[in-house]
Amino acid sequence: MDKFEPVSGGGEMDHAEEAVGQLVIAGLQWHARLRGEGITPVLKNADGTAVLVDGQEKLWELGYCIERPEAGLSAGEKANLKYLIAIRNASSNRRGS
Repeated sequence: MDKFEPVSGGGEMDHAEEAVGQLVIAGLQWHARLRGEGITPVLKNADGTAVLVDGQEKLWELGYCIERPEAGLSAGEKANLKYLIAIRNASSNRRGS
């Protein structure tokens, strides 16, 4: 079986949607790794306070994370992640969200 059923919404996931899900998981793992290293991956206002969205701290986007020197990623790893981000963006645009 090369399709995955989503937890909600019914139907099956295509490969682009599967990649989006994997990218979300990668982002969560990345944030956890940064926090484990004592780095707080939260966007800051000019005055140094955390940017809030719906009362929650806004975390770095994965595209921002992979460019951080703390990442220690090779050029190939960055290229692969950028490719997955492009798939996510294309999939989001296709769905109109």
